[in-house]
Amino acid sequence: MKRIGSLTSYLEDQLPEDFLTTPGKHTLDVNPSTVKRPRANPTPVISFFDDDYHPGLIEGHQDALVITTRVGNNTVKKMLVDNGSSVDVLYHHAFSRMDIWDRRLENSRTPLYGFTGNEVHVVGTIDMSVLFGSPPCQVWKVVKFHVISASSIFNDILGRTTITALKAITSISHLKMKFPTDFGVGEMIGDQATARQCYLTTVSPKKKGEEDLGVNQNSCFPAEETKEIEVVIGNPTKTTKVGKGLPEHLKQEIIDLVREFADIFAWDPKDMPGIPEFVARHSLHINKNIVPIRQKLRIFSDEKRAAIDQEIDRLLEAKFIEPVQFPTWISNVVLVKKHNGKW
Repeated sequence: MKRIGSLTSYLEDQLPEDFLTTPGKHTLDVNPSTVKRPRANPTPVISFFDDDYHPGLIEGHQDALVITTRVGNNTVKKMLVDNGSSVDVLYHHAFSRMDIWDRRLENSRTPLYGFTGNEVHVVGTIDMSVLFGSPPCQVWKVVKFHVISASSIFNDILGRTTITALKAITSISHLKMKFPTDFGVGEMIGDQATARQCYLTTVSPKKKGEEDLGVNQNSCFPAEETKEIEVVIGNPTKTTKVGKGLPEHLKQEIIDLVREFADIFAWDPKDMPGIPEFVARHSLHINKNIVPIRQKLRIFSDEKRAAIDQEIDRLLEAKFIEPVQFPTWISNVVLVKKHNGKW
């Protein structure tokens, strides 16, 4: 019995009370190889009860499981737990705002396909640590996110890959996800208010004309077809447009007027020399007792970095900007796509 000490406690629980005091009454045939030893850390049982309906939860709902958690050094909201997704997705609009230091995306050659079978372009992949649960029942998991450039009300999607790795069980009726940890069952509680807001934003009817044009209703468009003319005759790079529907005499008067004052047009920063500095100088009226904040540098795609570099070179050449050493206030560049596809 000493040689298989772990079996001793097992046998003591199984033997009758009078086994040692009444010899010959009982027989025991034990094969140590067939005895199952108890696990050191057995997997806890995961179940859902009425107590799992957290306060304020509207019962009888069909809302999605939307959680908030830590991804690296970032607190990420609007994370959709989706058992129907085969991969973990991070949308580029959320990725561009995250603090990931100087980490870059890894190339991905595996395309993704949406619900309707359409191919979704993957910008790249990145491994990031994600926190699940709260102390002491919490666990960190390294998640491989597929970063995609698409419009979504959510910031990321937690798919079956990580749900399986967590051994997690989800309950939509309870808006909760449970998973085993070394210290018991951990859980993530969904935010019903956020889930409903996301749903309403997604299904809200679009404004007239927005669906057909695929752009924001506030965008401006010509009221009629236009014709491009050369402001500087012989220079096709310096042009403007006039309406085709204008009377011919009025159209010609406008063209003559534009060409007469061609010197006030600017197609490039270097076309605006000699402007007094006070005209375009900006100042920040801040409290001198407040410590300035430097934003973490965002990681831009190759296309955006090229556009930023090109614009900086143009502004430096025109002496619109100049390098500054030891700045106390830094803001990230904000890019907006034009109608012609350029940034």
